[in-house]
Amino acid sequence: RNGVNGYVVDLHDKKAFANAVIRLLTDKSLHNKMRRATLKEVKKYELDNIIGIWEKTYKALRTGIVRHH
Repeated sequence: RNGVNGYVVDLHDKKAFANAVIRLLTDKSLHNKMRRATLKEVKKYELDNIIGIWEKTYKALRTGIVRHH
């Protein structure tokens, strides 16, 4: 998420990319804030969480709870 756990810049905007990198390298507080936000975000994708989601989906499909539109 732009400004929360990183920066989004235009693919061809080298100046914006460089500025974002420099900001992260020179602002330790910002770096740590974004680092913590990133670590929190990736927890959603840990194997135990994903397995639970898939198990619920398969059970729902097997019992016909999920309907196709």
